[in-house]
Amino acid sequence: MKKIIIAAFATLLLMSCDRTAKPVLTQVEFRDSIVQPLTDGSRFSMSTMYDIFYFRSEQNPSLADKINTALIDSLFGRELGHKYTTIPEACDEFRKLLFDNYVADNADAIDSEDEEEFDFIHNYEYETAGYVVYESASRMSYCIEQYTYLGGAHGINTRRFINFSLPTGDVLTQDSLLQGDYREPLHLLMLKSIIEQDNDVALVREVEDKGYFVSEIYPNNNFYLTDSSMVYVFNPYEIGPYAFGDVEIELPFRELDGYLR
Repeated sequence: MKKIIIAAFATLLLMSCDRTAKPVLTQVEFRDSIVQPLTDGSRFSMSTMYDIFYFRSEQNPSLADKINTALIDSLFGRELGHKYTTIPEACDEFRKLLFDNYVADNADAIDSEDEEEFDFIHNYEYETAGYVVYESASRMSYCIEQYTYLGGAHGINTRRFINFSLPTGDVLTQDSLLQGDYREPLHLLMLKSIIEQDNDVALVREVEDKGYFVSEIYPNNNFYLTDSSMVYVFNPYEIGPYAFGDVEIELPFRELDGYLR
């Protein structure tokens, strides 16, 4: 069932020169959940669930359109981003692409009537959520959280972030915020942060001994902002085994002095 909710309670505010708060972006929630059988009457199915916030604006519709286009690009790829202008349209089209791939991947099960020990391999699940995790008068961080299960031993959950400058709607990357040769210094700061957060390690070599992929712990452009820091997020398998889940490494702005633009 599709449901679109205008979230008036979650309006982003930008400050004008006279410090008067003016609502610019209104969040709109799109919810949709569908289970599609592999074929009519099949015991196998693909399920998709969307719970995505996007934006409208009466005062500045071009700003809302710019941000929504960037979200569609990040959620579904630029091909759909250039083809569809709204989140609901892009979600519908992306579901069709997923289902076509699902049918192609499981063609051998279409005519199968006998139950098999590993029947679960023919059931796919896709869940996508999109929501604001940080907002200020000048910046916004948006999280795209996705769960994918393709019939294996377990599904995988990932979080990706896209950051915006307000009121322009420009996408902020780590290169937008940092300057100079920051990779190695941030690598060391990240190792320091892991050591401070994990009571089981006290030295860099112990970080590797615990299972972290030390050579992969570098700025990955997947971060969100807070009032006082950049928080990098590494998804499962990026810097450690699946059991670690996703790993957050917070770098306070005070420790980035000299590298912030």
